[in-house]
Amino acid sequence: TNVLENVAVSKTFTPDLYGDFTGGLVNVVTKSFPDQKASQVSVGLTYIPSMHFNQDFILYNRGSLDWAGFDDGGRSIPIPSTTTPPDPVTDKTAANPVLEGITKKFNPELAAKQKTAYPNGSFSYSRGNQINKENGATYGYNVVFNYTNEHTFYNDFQSNLFQKSPQETNYALNKIQTIQGIVGKNSVMWSGLLSGSYKKKKSSYNITLLNSQSGESTASYRKNQDFNQNQATLIEDILTYSQRTLSTLLINGQHRVSLFDIKWANAFSYSRVYDPDFRETKISITDGDTNLNVGNGSGIRRFYRDLHEFNESFKVDVSFPVSENIKIKTGAIGAGKFRDFSVTNYLIRRSNPNDIELDADWFLQPENIWSADVDSPTYNNGTFIRGNEEPLNQYTAYQYLYAGYGMAEHQVLKKLKLIYGVRVEKLAMFYTGEGFVNGSREKFSNRKTLDALNVLPSINSVYAVSKSMNVRAAASRTVARPSFKEKSYASIYDPITKRTFVGNIDLDQTYINNFDLRYEWFISPKELFSITGFYKQFDGHIELVSFDVAPDQLKPRNSGQAQVLGAEIELRKAITGRDSTFLSRFFITANATIVESRVDLQSVLVDNNGGTEYQLRVENARDAEEIKTYRPMSGQSPYAFNAGLSYDDPIRNFSVSLAYNVQGTQLSIIGSGIVPDIYTVPFNSFNFNAYKSFGRDLNSRLTIGVRNILDDDITLVYRSYGAEDQIYTTYKPGVGFNIKYTYNF
Repeated sequence: TNVLENVAVSKTFTPDLYGDFTGGLVNVVTKSFPDQKASQVSVGLTYIPSMHFNQDFILYNRGSLDWAGFDDGGRSIPIPSTTTPPDPVTDKTAANPVLEGITKKFNPELAAKQKTAYPNGSFSYSRGNQINKENGATYGYNVVFNYTNEHTFYNDFQSNLFQKSPQETNYALNKIQTIQGIVGKNSVMWSGLLSGSYKKKKSSYNITLLNSQSGESTASYRKNQDFNQNQATLIEDILTYSQRTLSTLLINGQHRVSLFDIKWANAFSYSRVYDPDFRETKISITDGDTNLNVGNGSGIRRFYRDLHEFNESFKVDVSFPVSENIKIKTGAIGAGKFRDFSVTNYLIRRSNPNDIELDADWFLQPENIWSADVDSPTYNNGTFIRGNEEPLNQYTAYQYLYAGYGMAEHQVLKKLKLIYGVRVEKLAMFYTGEGFVNGSREKFSNRKTLDALNVLPSINSVYAVSKSMNVRAAASRTVARPSFKEKSYASIYDPITKRTFVGNIDLDQTYINNFDLRYEWFISPKELFSITGFYKQFDGHIELVSFDVAPDQLKPRNSGQAQVLGAEIELRKAITGRDSTFLSRFFITANATIVESRVDLQSVLVDNNGGTEYQLRVENARDAEEIKTYRPMSGQSPYAFNAGLSYDDPIRNFSVSLAYNVQGTQLSIIGSGIVPDIYTVPFNSFNFNAYKSFGRDLNSRLTIGVRNILDDDITLVYRSYGAEDQIYTTYKPGVGFNIKYTYNF
């Protein structure tokens, strides 16, 4: 934060913003030219009693570079991904001896192990300066580095599946599957920023390089019980690692040419999500019989995912006055995005699935691996590898966007200003991969999946009631577009929650009409009171839906017509009173939003025969349940409340703050047929922080804090008419105590 110039929050669309806008945009601007030479270093620790030094904490043996957010290669595929290991069941040729060597190349570790969870640590360093030359040139630079290492432990993690009874008179939800156990995580993240700036006369240039790197290793040990099909009980060991990289190079400039202000920027970014060697071991202990029979859901699987994405965009903005009362701003942008996604999947099998031990690490021990040697104890009877690439879950996709806009800032009257204009965007998306169409498997090469020309008008008015009071009104049209992940044929499996995200190649973009009216009173530079009313119309908004026959699979879809009506009140105010010296040091902030959202269920199509969500809900209604023609939008809470109270004593260089926020019960995943809707239960976040500056020139600062004081949990539940809520997912983030020391020099 010490290198931030400002953080601008846009709640209203204007044509100079991207058209993919649903109600909020945050623009973070760093300082190109720091005010003075400054350096800062800080270290911090966070202790969570329920997690750290907990003897039940689990993880697995990690790589030598995990501390830096990189896999050291120990989790990479040990054979070419195009290699298909021979199958000893069907292949009796001399090629079979190759199988033993292939199997032994895979990391034998499959079991979660007891480890030590240390307190979370953080370190940061920053340095910046501005250098003025005699020739009138000014140089500026910033260097920033941040590092965090965190251990997380959930002692009672749950991920369950429930369904309604086929009988409408039975209100209770039936168990389909329950997963209960423990989860341990180690998350490492570091980021670095390096920027340099130059300005002379009426031009300035800036180049910024930003890199963010993270790695997260996770282990889970739990019991998985099936109550629907095979009635099996499984003991599961799950080991995962996710490595994420985001690198951005930004070059931008500003120029003043006569009456014209010109700004341009080119940004190139590379991102990677690398999931090497996810390992899932499921051993059946049904009725006391330990086995690895695939028919009851047991088995061993390990898979590798790799995603690469490249983005580049260039934009230019030009503003100039055409009269004393009118200022014009116009600009254009060209942007491209490319993604490559691949999955390689392997299964570990046993010639005799009943001759096993209840230890995940047992399977790939050398003495238990399948062998083609007739003199070996495991001749034609051991553990072996099967599998290779998954064509259905591999794809490449790209998109391009061209846009231009024109807008005017028009002082119509002394107190009335209008900001109006239009933005035009041309977007196309393309897909290469395989998928099922009407039951038939097809291959696609650069199939155009989206081709849209959007004309997005906007008008904003600002009426100055006084020097400190404004009334604003705005109307605009925007869009929301599906991501590559959403608009695909790929299925993405999460072994921790045991749920699968299934892409929908037929997704279309969402059209949004936005209207809002706002009164704002700037009481002082730090004080504000505002009240806003807003109304939005959505055509085809994207929601996540459960599969009727496979409730552990989730798919995005366009969901017809919807409306959102709401009001927001915001207050930032210093407290004053008779004892002004004391009370004026208190500062309160509050924000409250009330929202009513409605989706027209008769406009939501759920099949290719014209069936609607309303009809589907009527068909699966409980006895005496009234099905309305509308429901709330998913992801939209009926209310949100944020409040803060702070005390600042500039004499003692001491400050204290309390912060609380909560959102109302939110429909998160749409049910389908006998699968109930899934809601997020309110999470009450209550935090405390205290700061004390000391030392020569107050260059030292100590911060202490408590996070999640109420020890609330994060829970999603199934909810159905007449039934008791049942847990979909739940875990406890715990109460955290943190301390941080910062030194400025």
